[in-house]
Amino acid sequence: MFICGVTRGVARVAFALAIVARAAASPWLPSSGGSSRQTAAAEIRWETKLDRAVAAARETNQPVLIEFWATWCEVCRDMDRDVYTDERVAAAMAKVRPVKVDIDREPGLKRKYEVDGTPTLVVADSYGRELFRYLGALPPDRLRQLLDALPADISAINRYSAALAAKKDDFPALSGLARELRAAGFYRTSSDYCDRALRTKDGRRPGAARHELLLIRTRNAEDLERARQARATPRG
Repeated sequence: MFICGVTRGVARVAFALAIVARAAASPWLPSSGGSSRQTAAAEIRWETKLDRAVAAARETNQPVLIEFWATWCEVCRDMDRDVYTDERVAAAMAKVRPVKVDIDREPGLKRKYEVDGTPTLVVADSYGRELFRYLGALPPDRLRQLLDALPADISAINRYSAALAAKKDDFPALSGLARELRAAGFYRTSSDYCDRALRTKDGRRPGAARHELLLIRTRNAEDLERARQARATPRG
């Protein structure tokens, strides 16, 4: 079933889990009258082609923010009117290369990223590899917090991604990404790369490298569990 505007948190870093939880706990309703933080000067320069966005991102080692949207999606229009016009959101967007992908015009990208609802926000590295996603509307302050928490320079992540583009089972690149993604707070994605590295020939060999990956995966699981518990704790 395709979903338009239903909040379903699938964030893949601890801070995003917390942001998503707060957003779900306090449903956001778009404002009909605007706010003092909305201004005509708060203009985000959206790219409309993902290949151009990632090419530009690689030049500056920035993350890419992809919004999958549709012309018929009312929540997407709400985001355009009430969220992306917020001057603080627009300022925070300077950290990423933003691109809008119309799922009806780009069905191949919809399939590639397994988009099943709109709006879907995907944060990716400068090669377009997904780091985490969120489905549904985010209020301005939550989106700004998410953007502020992203690393501005992902050059190390990009170097390993480039190595994997050349050789998908490159053990040093897989283990390096596991370390870098954990350091950046992308715990679930870090664990995904741990698993991939552990399945390689080098990863199956007993030794310090395998032990490190197992330790990273354990610590990621612990941090994700702490985030889950924080999400479940009622706020007074």
